[in-house]
Amino acid sequence: MNRAFTLVIFLVLFLCGCSSIAIIPAPSTPGAVVNPSDRSIKIANNGLTVSARVQDTAVGGYEIDTPLASFYLTISNKTGQAVQLDLDSFLLTNSMGEPLRPISPDNVNAILNPQIGLFLPYPFVGYYDVIDLEQHRAATAMASDFPYVGSGLPAVDILSPLPLGPLPAGEFVTGMLYFGIEMYDESAVELRADINPSKGRQTFSYRFPFTIEK
Repeated sequence: MNRAFTLVIFLVLFLCGCSSIAIIPAPSTPGAVVNPSDRSIKIANNGLTVSARVQDTAVGGYEIDTPLASFYLTISNKTGQAVQLDLDSFLLTNSMGEPLRPISPDNVNAILNPQIGLFLPYPFVGYYDVIDLEQHRAATAMASDFPYVGSGLPAVDILSPLPLGPLPAGEFVTGMLYFGIEMYDESAVELRADINPSKGRQTFSYRFPFTIEK
């Protein structure tokens, strides 16, 4: 029995070691600043400053069928005019140079919660048990406008998407973008942002390259 137990522990440690990866910022833009504490890259461009880092290489864990990775962004607008933030403003390229567009929060919620994604608002994700729809509806009636999570249910992860729409001058936003990518299979990725002002034709362009070490 001791030999079997030792073998199980060895396999668990081996698999954990195989699944670990390191995300390394590799900025190519002159003047880009790397924060070593969170491995983010910050780029200032004519008053519009964008910071980006890899937040989660496997959103929802490896149990879900669709691979998901998230990037955490901070965008500060000191240009003197509003800028427009849309999902189409962002693009992720993988190791092969293939482009990936961000997945909308509603679709991320549906991927993580296939049983309840149609009626659970996107700020609430991460149920890992299959729960009865009618029981959940009955429980929500006890709360006000938000789903009720009983003590017998596991914790709920919070989906914090990047706010979209106009970003007024003098304000900033923070939040995440979600992409359908298996980060463990990649050697490098690059997040790109091309942000347009609400008026005018000037485009603020950013590149955030990251290498992936296993």
